[in-house]
Amino acid sequence: PTEHYPEPPVDFSSRPAYFASCAPIAPTFKQRTQPWFAARSVACTASATASILGVGFGYSDNHFRMFDKQQQPQPLQAKSLPMEWGIRHEMCGIASVMRSFKQVQAYLSSEHQVLMPSKVCVCEQGLHFVSPSHPLVQDTIFGSPFNIVPLAASPDALMCCEGFRMLIEVKSAC
Repeated sequence: PTEHYPEPPVDFSSRPAYFASCAPIAPTFKQRTQPWFAARSVACTASATASILGVGFGYSDNHFRMFDKQQQPQPLQAKSLPMEWGIRHEMCGIASVMRSFKQVQAYLSSEHQVLMPSKVCVCEQGLHFVSPSHPLVQDTIFGSPFNIVPLAASPDALMCCEGFRMLIEVKSAC
């Protein structure tokens, strides 16, 4: 990815085209970099969804407030100790999953009927936009190709090998 990525257009009618050009490469944006912040600044992210639905905390005062008076994107700020802990220890969580991969594999197979290959690679992930054609968003405001606020998430990692891809999000109880 480039060092600097274009900021989203202020004009709402131009945003669908911005997201269409951004979505294919956004997974390569390193989290907490300028391209990642630019791409997620006008999306409804997983971090904001719980607050929007009224079941989370920390973002309800800021969701969909996309620009300040100078039209600058508002970067995500960790507003709680658990979130800051998660940000700082994401890679430890990924390492723990990989260290216990055989147990994770057995659990997913027995409890959720998810078959995983015996060996996978793990790659850090940037931002993933949910396509407006995805079945889960059909008949919602996010299911329109003209949607100006798409759904997006930044999973912790991608487990993959030939013919297998699984996004993972690690949560820490500590």
